[in-house]
Amino acid sequence: MLGVVHAQPAAAAVGDVHWFLSNDRGNLGPWDVYQHLRRPDGTFASRVRVTAQAGVVQGNNYSLSAVKLLGRMHLFMSADTLGCVTCPRNGALHYSMQNADGTWPAWTTILAQTGNIIPHVVAAAVGAELHVVVTGPPRGENTVTLLHSVRDFATGQWRPFQEFASFASHANSPRLMAAAGTSSGLLHVVVNGSPASGPERMLHTVRSPNGTWSTMANILGETGRPWTATDNPPYGPRKLVAAAVGSEIHLLYENFGVIFHTIRGTNGSWLPFGNMSTVTGLARNDLEKLSATALGLNGDLLVAGVHGPANDLRYTIRRANGSWDAWTSNPLAPTSIDDIGKLVVASG
Repeated sequence: MLGVVHAQPAAAAVGDVHWFLSNDRGNLGPWDVYQHLRRPDGTFASRVRVTAQAGVVQGNNYSLSAVKLLGRMHLFMSADTLGCVTCPRNGALHYSMQNADGTWPAWTTILAQTGNIIPHVVAAAVGAELHVVVTGPPRGENTVTLLHSVRDFATGQWRPFQEFASFASHANSPRLMAAAGTSSGLLHVVVNGSPASGPERMLHTVRSPNGTWSTMANILGETGRPWTATDNPPYGPRKLVAAAVGSEIHLLYENFGVIFHTIRGTNGSWLPFGNMSTVTGLARNDLEKLSATALGLNGDLLVAGVHGPANDLRYTIRRANGSWDAWTSNPLAPTSIDDIGKLVVASG
């Protein structure tokens, strides 16, 4: 079990950072999700079991995403619909919006894919809208697609998922995906894929308020490619996350414990990737399951991860002036990193 279970979850409040963790029980599940929060004063509330109210999810858990919007927490989980190793791999995207009193209603399935899993799910607050991006089913024999939807808050319904990008082969398909939204109505999506040959790509696109998408561009020409052929794995990041801090987009990736960070400025240019270990102190192979979120409205960024050697959760804060705090332990961390399948932090 992941820590102490309390019957009454905490409602979302201004300045809180909500941590969501799913356990790791292998192929058959069931999958639980736990929530706790970091208050603005830096203290932590007790952990609660979200799935005690929303329901336990069976099967493989592929992705977890969370967004705080208009005072409510929104949680997404993609999983198999069947808890069976040999059964058809039918993917489902589950969604729940936390009630004002802190309770969680039952999951609703907002996307189902017969015969195909949904390995990547990223959600973002874009102005006053809730957006979600997923990997869609193959189109034709090999083409992999990306799908996008927006929740209509007037009706509570999700608009039909629309394809906005495709990749000509599985070798080129996204291995990792991140998204962040701005208050001005822009949705930024970054995907990392390894082609069968040629240079690695980290592709960035922007959805404008009118619904149009910019052409995907490889940002590695600006940020540089810090990983090398001698890295393990040689093809780069294991985890990719993005967060909007004001009008800037922060992008982080983790490659076997080494975390790199870059910023897309208001002028649209990207800074070179910087190695966070040079400013935060943790060495290689120390962190897994990266996540990040803006911290309040003062320009700070909170970055969280699982600290392998100490078997606990850690976080650091990048201040608006560019300085980084030392890594701090989350006092509600579980006793074993084997219990953690996914980690997501969200605030607003």
